[in-house]
Amino acid sequence: MARRWLIGTVLLVVATGGCEQLGLIENNRTKIRGEWYRIEMGFPEGEPYDFESGVISVNMIEVGNFQWEGHEHLRVTLDGATTTYMVEYPDTKSMVWYVETRTGRRKAREWSREGPG
Repeated sequence: MARRWLIGTVLLVVATGGCEQLGLIENNRTKIRGEWYRIEMGFPEGEPYDFESGVISVNMIEVGNFQWEGHEHLRVTLDGATTTYMVEYPDTKSMVWYVETRTGRRKAREWSREGPG
């Protein structure tokens, strides 16, 4: 009896943890959708990049693609290069991509929902 209870408790904890991870994955996949402006020298620049269904486009022209690898790693092909980034959303209007280095992580790209001017 106690053994069944213990096994049931362990299964519930594992299932709950899995749901939490699934929630994080789905949350990041939802957050990335839509238009983002590249931040250059601290300011949003140019035309918005549209992130939708694994495709990155500018003015409805495909310029790259992306694929989630877990809940925070994003493999991106853009500007002729493929890189895996760690993604963070400091707030609802910002997205930051980091690359992992031997000494930690380095900010690689910043994005904003708000356009120039």
